[in-house]
Amino acid sequence: HLMMTNADAFIDEFASAGIEHIFFLGGEPFQRKDLLDFIKYCKSKALSCATVSNGYLIGEDLANKIVLSNLDILAVSIDGPNSEIHDRVRGVKGSFDHAVRGIRLIKQRQRELNTKLPNLAIACTVSSNNFLNLPEMVDLAKSLDVRQIRFQYISVIDNNTVELTNQMMGESVLSVHNFVG
Repeated sequence: HLMMTNADAFIDEFASAGIEHIFFLGGEPFQRKDLLDFIKYCKSKALSCATVSNGYLIGEDLANKIVLSNLDILAVSIDGPNSEIHDRVRGVKGSFDHAVRGIRLIKQRQRELNTKLPNLAIACTVSSNNFLNLPEMVDLAKSLDVRQIRFQYISVIDNNTVELTNQMMGESVLSVHNFVG
């Protein structure tokens, strides 16, 4: 695990090298209790920060802390316009409701503090489970007053990953990218 003292040194090095943006990615970033400390330190060095969350952990307290952190961009992963599709894709019942609630809590706190940060986005992974519902994703974003949607697709690199992805997503990958010469 990266400790805050080590992170300070990395962040200092990035800032002195002219890096302007830091993205905290991988897994669920808010499982790290010190993520907001990292963000606060980055902001003290005039670095732009962004992260992607499934929104599951965002309750009132965390929403408040996120808004106060001045995080620049928070993308919340939502893979369907309703709980039926999103929860099936994610494999966790109630995950859609948690993600939507997290967005609403952040929006509410932004209004209370009269701030625009973080800029909220929806990150949607397009698959055979949801590609027919993409127009409804736009409607969902509008209803949540979210001005950005990032549509991404699953990119699979080898046959083992194809098999694991097919099992995990409950679908068939159509093609394989081969990057090995």
